[in-house]
Amino acid sequence: MENLLSWLFFFGILAIFLIIKFYLPHKLKADIDAIKEKEIAGFKSKLEKELEDTKHQLQLDYAKQNIVFEHQKESFKNILKAMTYAIEAIDNEFDKHELIFNPIEFNVWINFNNKLREELLFLDKSCLFATDLYKDIIYEAVILPEQSKFPKSNQIKKAYNELCYLTGRFLHHFHYKIGLSANPDDLLPDFETLKKELKEKIK
Repeated sequence: MENLLSWLFFFGILAIFLIIKFYLPHKLKADIDAIKEKEIAGFKSKLEKELEDTKHQLQLDYAKQNIVFEHQKESFKNILKAMTYAIEAIDNEFDKHELIFNPIEFNVWINFNNKLREELLFLDKSCLFATDLYKDIIYEAVILPEQSKFPKSNQIKKAYNELCYLTGRFLHHFHYKIGLSANPDDLLPDFETLKKELKEKIK
């Protein structure tokens, strides 16, 4: 009987040893692996959702930027059209026989100012200053009898040349803004620098 109890005790100890030695580490590793897999799956799911949300937001931002970009291009085109109209108005009043520039009507200035108001949303600070200068130059070629304003041919010619030069500067500025130019020198400078540049270019 004692031998039987001894053997039972021995096998009991052996069973406990085997459980501690092999089963428990295996069970513990399996539990840890299951927890890791669950955490990884949760993290992966969260990451996929964040990536999907980011992708969706980028698509929305791109769509918005594309809409703004298209409106900006249309706005730039309309401003250049208004500038061309002002230049052509002066050109149409040029007397080819007498070779003199005649003044233009005030509605040319009004037309440019009205067109400009419609496109202000897409103009940066330097553009706004430059368009103010553009308006002032158009005004130099305007006749206003009620104010005793009768610009002379040489004044109108100077205004005409300045408008042509500024229109070219605006064109380069707009090209840079919409990505058709990579030269930062194409951008319009500040108001005072532009006035100085215009004075140097147009004598």
